[in-house]
Amino acid sequence: MPVTKLRLLVFALCFSLVAVAPVRFVRAEGSPASAATVPADDVVFRATQDELARAVGELQLKDFAKPYFVEYTVLESEGCAVTGTFGAIVNASSGRGRTLLTQIRVGDYVFDNTEFAGPSIIPTSMVEDEDYFALRRDIWLASDGAYKQAVESLAAKKAYVQNRTQKENIPDFSKEKPTVAVAPKVSLSFDQAAWEAKIRTWSALFRNYPEIQESSVTFRSTAANKYLVNSEGTRIRQPFRYMSVDARASVQAADGMSLQLSTSFRVNDPADFPSDAEVEAGIRDMAKNLIALRAAPVISEHYVGPVLLAAPAAAEFVDNYLASELSGQRPSLIEQERSEGTQFSERLNRRVLPLFLNVYDDPTQTTFNGKKLFGAYETDDQGIPAQRVSLIEQGILKGLLMSRRPRKNMGNSNGHGRLGGSAGVSAQYGNLFVTATEGKTDEELKAQLISLCRLQNLEYGILIRSVDGQGDPLMAYKVYVKDGREELFRSATLGEFSVRAMKNEILAAGKTPTVTNYIAGRGFPIGYTIVAPAMLVEELELKPPTGTTQKPLLLTHPYFDKK
Repeated sequence: MPVTKLRLLVFALCFSLVAVAPVRFVRAEGSPASAATVPADDVVFRATQDELARAVGELQLKDFAKPYFVEYTVLESEGCAVTGTFGAIVNASSGRGRTLLTQIRVGDYVFDNTEFAGPSIIPTSMVEDEDYFALRRDIWLASDGAYKQAVESLAAKKAYVQNRTQKENIPDFSKEKPTVAVAPKVSLSFDQAAWEAKIRTWSALFRNYPEIQESSVTFRSTAANKYLVNSEGTRIRQPFRYMSVDARASVQAADGMSLQLSTSFRVNDPADFPSDAEVEAGIRDMAKNLIALRAAPVISEHYVGPVLLAAPAAAEFVDNYLASELSGQRPSLIEQERSEGTQFSERLNRRVLPLFLNVYDDPTQTTFNGKKLFGAYETDDQGIPAQRVSLIEQGILKGLLMSRRPRKNMGNSNGHGRLGGSAGVSAQYGNLFVTATEGKTDEELKAQLISLCRLQNLEYGILIRSVDGQGDPLMAYKVYVKDGREELFRSATLGEFSVRAMKNEILAAGKTPTVTNYIAGRGFPIGYTIVAPAMLVEELELKPPTGTTQKPLLLTHPYFDKK
């Protein structure tokens, strides 16, 4: 799993972080934003602001400094899930929750308690009722614990650096102007009976495929609201909606190998959900692909050579190897002794990709070619307005994604601080765009693949149309040099690939970038998007499967038993 995905975890009970409502957006100049700019009848705002004032003014241990920065993030959500198998509902559940993330910094912007020992953000559960004093009690207790931990961490950090020479005196936290962005709240609204009927119908489609052993179709809907209040004056309330149908199925090949595929339909606005006919067609296509994969031969030989990645597979390739390298997040104090960060972080103004590729990140863009982008947001998880950032221009690294943790020659955030659970906020992408100035058609890319294989005396090249979460091929084909014929195969794993090889190994890219939306993490996941074209890579390694397989089931599925 990519580093980016591993960082995007957390705590509430919803399934998205994608904005759908208009925001009243103000960037304060100079003085902190007034409490009058937020709704007076919102009990969460009232409780967090009032307890924030106490923490800033009174929270102090004897002989220790008060906090110089206090921030509360409240994640509240309500969601439901309905799962069907083979035409029957097997689970229908709903829930709501509210989580408080407390961050208290002691010291100053140059040197504070963070990025050393222990988490910088403390998660705790909160009461679900709209009870002002109950909410304040939760915030009060969380603040007390977070402050005491911050004081201990600062003392330990000072002792750690006392006898060590610092390479550079880079501040721990950037100074930013406060932001006020208040949008209307959202709540969960859907017809559960109607969706249960749809799930029964869609999950029953697998009754047409005797080869499929296990299958499920799951509907999820979530409404969530995120609050952020800090001592600099930032006040944010951001709503989120998410709706999805996920279908999964598995088969067992004649040799005992287990195989599975899935298909998903995900939107951040219920009005955009596909028609019933589109969902049914997508599920049927997935089932047919799975049966074809079951009958396909296993790749038996080790392959090293050219590989053509179709657009969805290319997006996973970008996610696995390139995306996390574009983060400018400076490592923690202890980690800096081992690494300065990503492989790209010290390569500004040097070539990292072919000259025909450009990369930028733009969370302010909400759609592309008519498709909504999950990585769009108004403000990041530190309250900084989203910004378009040019990252790679004609193959040259020109910028990095930044949170409020400065690095050399990059002293401020560019609106890409995204929540990563108790690990805090780190610089991550929202909508990552990869474009080619010399894009080719699919036919031209396939012809170039065949030409490369012919030059290397290879019988076939590899075309990968889809991959799993680890980047290993799912729907992959041998493309024969002799006649261009495509032959499906199964169960290859991708070998090691160095991100530094990208500048020479990517030989061509497609004309049309394709949108791939993701939801990462658990609990309160974060939405993000990669828009990328197909890519032709000069050399990738594919390995045949190893290990043992399970024995086939002894009896057939009872539904298909004709006795």
